[in-house]
Amino acid sequence: MDTRTQDFDSRNSVVCNKRIGMRALVATATMVCATTAVAESAEEWTWSVAPYLWATDVGVDVAISDNTVVDKTIAFEDLVDDLERVAQIRVEGRRGKHGVFLDLFDVELADSGDRMALPGDSGAELVLDAEIGLSILSLTGLYNPQADGGGFSLLYGTRLINLRNDIRAESQVDGMVLSSARVDSDETLADALVGVHYRRQLGKRWTYQLSADVSAGDTDLTWRVSPSIGYAVGENQRHLLLLGYERLVVDFADEDSIDMDMTMSGPVLAWRFTF
Repeated sequence: MDTRTQDFDSRNSVVCNKRIGMRALVATATMVCATTAVAESAEEWTWSVAPYLWATDVGVDVAISDNTVVDKTIAFEDLVDDLERVAQIRVEGRRGKHGVFLDLFDVELADSGDRMALPGDSGAELVLDAEIGLSILSLTGLYNPQADGGGFSLLYGTRLINLRNDIRAESQVDGMVLSSARVDSDETLADALVGVHYRRQLGKRWTYQLSADVSAGDTDLTWRVSPSIGYAVGENQRHLLLLGYERLVVDFADEDSIDMDMTMSGPVLAWRFTF
């Protein structure tokens, strides 16, 4: 068997195992939450669901042997133009001092027909079609000493980052294809995570929140910080409108002298339902 074929099969096997592992982890966590919820009465558990919009810019910094080759920031407005699918939601369950927290950010981008002239006088162009996906799942337990969700809470668990790329490139002259290439990858990175969450009531309806965490494992280091302010809505004040800012920095593990960092930052708008 060709060595390149063996390498390709090996990479596919690793990716497949990671994807299966991710699904198993999520399924296990879901079953644990469901079993716990059934075992305890509804009055003892407090749940909240918060769909949110993170208007994030994305910055990418790539260095080879300490020499920067890519240093680019893509504005949120440009990302929206290529948006195919998005899911952003947070779920929190709390009973007494303990609870669970889930944060899912999932986005799919597609861009086709981009053309750029190739060097030289041949008149050749490079035509690119790209589909890029990014999923970030934080799944943690939480411990709140005050047992009411206020003050400081400790977060502990895992963060999964899934990167998907399907990029097709063709060199063309007057519409005639001279050569083509394709890069298709799917990789999931798993980190152990620890963090803190602080929540303080400001008067009757206003709330201040600050969340920060760090993780490491398959990434060299990933950290996130997110301050926000909320306003309680409704007679029973069980719904909360949140406006804040979030910054996430991922330092990917070095490979073959290639160092890559990704930065995501921007305002966050959320609506939290509590029941």
